[in-house]
Amino acid sequence: MKYFKVTFVSQRSLHPAGHLVFETFIAAETKKEAKVFALDWLKENHAENCMYFKSPRLEDSDEQQYLASIAPDADSINKISEIDVYCALLVIFGIQDEYDDDEINDANDLLNTPDDEPEIYEKYLELRHDLDDVLAVNQPNLSMEAIKKLAVETFELGKSSTEPVNIPVKNEGICLDAADEHETSVRLVNNSPLNDDRAPEFEHVGAVNDAEPLAKVNTDLLGAFPPVNGKILNGKGMEITMLNDCLTTLKPNESLIVRWLENETYHAADGYSSTQIRLVHNDGLSALDWYKNAPRKEQKEGILSFGTAVHAAILEPDNFAKEYVCAPEVDLRTKEGKQELADFEEKVKADGLMVLKKDDFEMVELMRDSTLAYPLIADLLQTGEPELSIFYRTEGGLLLKIRPDWLGLFAGVPFILDVKTTDDVLDFGKSVDKFGYHMQAAFYRIIASYVFGLDIDFAFCAISKRLECGRYPVRLGLLDDEDAHEGVLQVQQVIETLETGDNSIPFTIFSRPWWAKQRDRKSREALDSFGGAL
Repeated sequence: MKYFKVTFVSQRSLHPAGHLVFETFIAAETKKEAKVFALDWLKENHAENCMYFKSPRLEDSDEQQYLASIAPDADSINKISEIDVYCALLVIFGIQDEYDDDEINDANDLLNTPDDEPEIYEKYLELRHDLDDVLAVNQPNLSMEAIKKLAVETFELGKSSTEPVNIPVKNEGICLDAADEHETSVRLVNNSPLNDDRAPEFEHVGAVNDAEPLAKVNTDLLGAFPPVNGKILNGKGMEITMLNDCLTTLKPNESLIVRWLENETYHAADGYSSTQIRLVHNDGLSALDWYKNAPRKEQKEGILSFGTAVHAAILEPDNFAKEYVCAPEVDLRTKEGKQELADFEEKVKADGLMVLKKDDFEMVELMRDSTLAYPLIADLLQTGEPELSIFYRTEGGLLLKIRPDWLGLFAGVPFILDVKTTDDVLDFGKSVDKFGYHMQAAFYRIIASYVFGLDIDFAFCAISKRLECGRYPVRLGLLDDEDAHEGVLQVQQVIETLETGDNSIPFTIFSRPWWAKQRDRKSREALDSFGGAL
């Protein structure tokens, strides 16, 4: 076992309190593992602003300093003693609303003289051990009342010390996921090294969650796989000017991950996206100026909101429930019906919500349910995070950005899942070619490999927009090796073009269809055979 002194320094320009310095001590087998534990410590003790700290600085320490740092204070000792007594009361007298002084004295006697009642004391030890397992899963700093509730539930389950008890806890005193302060997010992080042949190649890999997740648990993906050389920010309420200022400070080979950033802010931010990469590949560098400067007709809201709604329903079900409403069924052939719908839409939009026609709303729900019913997809969505905004500056100074639909963990291995709607899932390959999805997959994998130091798989979830036997067909799959490799070659060529700027000729060659050329060729041959005249 090795011991490390860990120092955290806040980012002065971003942290609400300005310049802060925190120190702690970590015990771990390796320095890589210690860094992962240190990030967990930061998130547990400074959850609200943990993203505004620089990467931790680790220094060698010794066992004496480590033990001194973890010695419990008086309050902690009193809390532990109260838990011990309560567990003893449960074992001796069972579950009661209150215990009198005599019963409390009996519990203390059991703890002080365990040899007098060895069988009862053994049951106490089993309960206390199980409760420790539950508390380890559900995070520290619970109130005493919450701990007592857990003790009662653990006592009722009667688990043995060899079978950890996983009990979801109500929202009381638990470190909440900053994405939603109204729903508890319990994190399970196994401190065992990643059991993967690739792990030694990557400096940052220390621990992943390879345990069975609790229901509705969103494991801390970025805690298991932090960026190799970058920062993580909270993007809630972040304006475009602040984001671009942060991006300006990125040095070559540095990254920035922004959680909970508005989609509009991401698209307005600096950096080349997958769409722009494909545009340059198809039309050259000059197409970028056209893309940025040409006037654009706004699409109908329904077209935009439907595709976004499908993604939200599958990947962010809570947000979908909060942000989307179904329009009432009215008779649009009448003036009254049209007015009723207009009034409803005006009121809903004033509340910041999005309206879907009844048919569209039901279609989105059925597409969602069809997707989640497909084998494996629901499991893939158990652990991960949707819509992370990831930025990376290349060695040549180029700023690139991606926003994966879902970046997740499955069996301890990270992956990207991209949700696509298509006319025919059995012919999805045509869509891959038409829209350049093979380049998108390659671009995302390249950026992810730079940011996380890992070769991350990219999977497509293709959902049909046409019913078959009352269902919307779904397929889950990867690109074949040839298309995946071709995508990488094309993306690398575009990145090189953007860095060198050697493809700026705004001209293209237009050709008629092959059959038109063949028709004219045969016509000329016929004329030549008659001496040039008919």
